[in-house]
Amino acid sequence: MSSLLQRLANDYPQFRFIQSDRARWSASEQTIYYTDDQLQTLHELGHALLGHNTYRQDVELIQIERAAWVKAQQLAPQYGLSIDNDTVEEALDSYRDWLHSRSKCPRCHQTGWQDSHDLTYHCPNCQCVWRASDGRQARMRRVRQ
Repeated sequence: MSSLLQRLANDYPQFRFIQSDRARWSASEQTIYYTDDQLQTLHELGHALLGHNTYRQDVELIQIERAAWVKAQQLAPQYGLSIDNDTVEEALDSYRDWLHSRSKCPRCHQTGWQDSHDLTYHCPNCQCVWRASDGRQARMRRVRQ
């Protein structure tokens, strides 16, 4: 275990730290799955410390991701690290791209909006309604309704 992980495990004994091929926070397991990317590990710790466990609407994902990066930026100096704003924006861009692809109308390819009640997407151009597949890691699949 690297010295950063040893320090994090000592500083935050309420969480488990498990090496994985994909960094993520599991609220149900109170576990931070980490990779060799130290900044990403601090980001996942940010989720843990902020109590993030789920989001409902896709736009909420950007809000919690930004909050976790801000928390990671605050924690970084304690561990001899620094996270600049460009790093944060690059990370958030992947989520923005994912959200944009989910919101693209399958019929006319215009950007739609997500209904807060049933989470369907609606196209203001052609009035198409669709659902996007669940999960960021899932392959994109739109189903017309």
